[in-house]
Amino acid sequence: MKIFGTSEKLKRLITQKTSLLEEISFIRKESYTLAENIAKKQKQIKEIEKQIKSLQDIDIIISEHAILRYIERVMGIDIELIKKEILTDTLKEQFKTLGNGTYPIGDNAKVKIQNNTIVTVHTNKKEGAI
Repeated sequence: MKIFGTSEKLKRLITQKTSLLEEISFIRKESYTLAENIAKKQKQIKEIEKQIKSLQDIDIIISEHAILRYIERVMGIDIELIKKEILTDTLKEQFKTLGNGTYPIGDNAKVKIQNNTIVTVHTNKKEGAI
């Protein structure tokens, strides 16, 4: 009986060992797959980093706010005085009466007003005219 019990135990241990070896084999395959996935993701990250770097190498953009501050502070041009030249009492009255539209200011310019905001200024000169 002792031999029979040993034989069963031996079979059980061999089966456990085989099962563990199969699990190890499966885990190794999974780890290779994971390593390949990691390598692919790292390659994608490097490509993205290249794209980021190339976009960061683009020339510096100057905002209109910065240009306005330069004109005001470095060139010494009085922005408030310009605003007063554009936004005259006559212009205010015309807008109050007519609403959105294009209005003359001075002898050679006009402004476009939309939703209570002067959105642009044009000269009366034709483009290309001398």
